[in-house]
Amino acid sequence: MNNSFPVQAPIAMLVRQWSRQLPVLVRRGFTVALLCSLCGCATPKPNYSYQPQHPLRVIAGVRPQARLPDLAKWRALKIGMTEAEVTTLLGKPITKDPRPTADTDPSITHVYGWYYGEIIFHSFNTQGTFYYSVVFHEGRVRDICDPWNGSFSTNGSLTLPELILPEAEKTLDYYPRFMDFRWQPSSGIYPIDYEVTIQLLADSNRELGETDGLSQTEMHEPAAKPDSQIQREQVVLETYRYRTHDIYLPFTWLGMGPGRWRVRAVNDTGASDWSAWRYFKFSK
Repeated sequence: MNNSFPVQAPIAMLVRQWSRQLPVLVRRGFTVALLCSLCGCATPKPNYSYQPQHPLRVIAGVRPQARLPDLAKWRALKIGMTEAEVTTLLGKPITKDPRPTADTDPSITHVYGWYYGEIIFHSFNTQGTFYYSVVFHEGRVRDICDPWNGSFSTNGSLTLPELILPEAEKTLDYYPRFMDFRWQPSSGIYPIDYEVTIQLLADSNRELGETDGLSQTEMHEPAAKPDSQIQREQVVLETYRYRTHDIYLPFTWLGMGPGRWRVRAVNDTGASDWSAWRYFKFSK
C-alpha cells in the first residue's frame, strides 16, 4: 500500500464542491479557513469586509447620434395646437409624415407625425431610435412624444438615469448567471456616457440570524428585514466599475448571493446624481 497518498486531495475536492455556489472571495476565504482548521497552520483567517475596487473599465463602442430640438420651446407645446402654431414655435420639422385624408369611418382615426429630433443607438442590443415627435389628427396636435415622457432637461444639465432591468429586489433563479443591466437614456447635452457600479454583497455573521440580503440600507449598517426582527450586517465583497456610451451592460455574476447596482450620466458639463442602489440576488 502506498502510504504517501495526499489526504489534502479529497479534502480540496469536497471544498470545491461545497463552495461552488458561493461568491469568489467567500469561496476563497472558506477554502482557506477550512484547510487551515484541518492542518492547524497559522494562516490568518479571511476578512470578509475586504472591498477590492476593480479599475474603471471603459467599453469602446459607437456613440449614439443625437439631434435635439430647442427643449425650452418643446416644453411649450400644447395639445390642440394647429400645424401653423407648431411651425411658429419650433420651425420646420426634420421630416414629417404625409397628411392623410379626413376621417370618414368613425372606427378609424388617421394620425400623422412631425419629427423634430432623435437619439439613435447603434449597438446590437439597443439598436433603435428615440424620437421627438408631434402627432397630429386633422391638423391639430393629438400627442407629444419624447424619450423621457416629458421629464427632460431644458438647460442641458443631466437628468437621472432610470433603471429598468433587473427589477428591484429581483430573485434570479437560473444558471449560468448571465445578466443584462438596462436603463433609460438621460436627457441633457450630448454626447452622454454612463458610469455603472456593480457590487457583490454578502451577509456577515456579526449580527444574529440570516437574511435575504435585499435591504436597501448602506453597507456596514445593521438593518432588519421589513417583515421580521432579524438583524444582520452586509459587507461589500467586490466593486466593478464601467463607463459606456450605451444604455445596456452585459455581466456574468460570480456566485450565488446578493448584489446591487447603480448608474449615473456623464457629459462635458459634469455628471448627474447617482441613481438609487437597486438590489437583486441569485438563488442558484
